[in-house]
Amino acid sequence: MSNTPRRAFVPASPPFVTDGEDPIFTAIERHRAAMAAFADAVDISAVLPPDPELDAANAIAARKSDEMDNAGVDLVTVQPTTFAGLIALLSHIVECSRSQKGEDWRLPGMLLLDSQTGRLRPAQFLEPGSEEFAYFAMLAVANTIRRLAADRTRL
Repeated sequence: MSNTPRRAFVPASPPFVTDGEDPIFTAIERHRAAMAAFADAVDISAVLPPDPELDAANAIAARKSDEMDNAGVDLVTVQPTTFAGLIALLSHIVECSRSQKGEDWRLPGMLLLDSQTGRLRPAQFLEPGSEEFAYFAMLAVANTIRRLAADRTRL
């Protein structure tokens, strides 16, 4: 029997690369773009009077929020393959985690391993079986460090 917690699952990541083609950089850029798109959508909603146009703008903002959360999931499922990628990921998470004027929306709060798809997804508020984003982020970082250290010992 394994000592690994039941929910300590992170999907397989690609093999390590040495040419700088670390996939985490794409995931970080996707998340940054999704954050900017969500912020723009919220800014538009904030200046509209209550009418059908506001309802449409709020629907767009909700979609952009979902896209941002899904991009946030990629931050823990696309594991860095280089030390530079690991540093970039940690720096991005730190920056997103800074609370500025009550803004804590940049990263998904809770994630859930979907039993039907076997993939992580953003969880609904208080959804049974969900875990904090930080849990999966630290698990991904630990797995990456473990893999990078093992790779270095083979050189």
